[in-house]
Amino acid sequence: LEGDLAIAVAAGVAEALDVAHARGVVHRDIKPANVFLVGGDAAPLVKVLDFGVAHLAADLSARASAELTGTGFHGTPWYMAPEQIEAGRAAPASDRWALGLLAFRMLTGESYWSPAPLADLLAEIVRGPSLAPTFVVAARGIEARAPIGRHFDAWFARACHRDPDRRFGSAREQAERLAEALQSDAVEAP
Repeated sequence: LEGDLAIAVAAGVAEALDVAHARGVVHRDIKPANVFLVGGDAAPLVKVLDFGVAHLAADLSARASAELTGTGFHGTPWYMAPEQIEAGRAAPASDRWALGLLAFRMLTGESYWSPAPLADLLAEIVRGPSLAPTFVVAARGIEARAPIGRHFDAWFARACHRDPDRRFGSAREQAERLAEALQSDAVEAP
């Protein structure tokens, strides 16, 4: 998606997440297939779909380990936060992690993570993103759909920080900072 549309989509997803989080609901599976756009590209209505694996945040810690060992983890590995993989726990910060990866996908058309066997992918996620998005884009020859630079790199590092407490405090704040980062990168672009 172009930068302005990616910002609008991120803002719409953020609004839905903050409403869910305020009600104690964690989605646990934010990914492109669960984001639906209604209307034109200028100002689409963003709908977050498939709350099928969502749970009340209060219920997650008590049920998490049984779910992880009994039926497998819940969510899509490419967008799962380290705490979902390591301990089977998800919180609002886990959804915000996924929003960070979703933003990368919208701006590049590619996943942040390189294709790898599932065990390798999960190990890489648990370690947390170690490469700046600008490096990933350059190394893999990805043509970004909007200018991304050092401001997006800094935003992404916070959005997808391995420590959930170091991520953005709300999805709205995260989306607002994304808009600022992309605008700053656009100004600095050659």
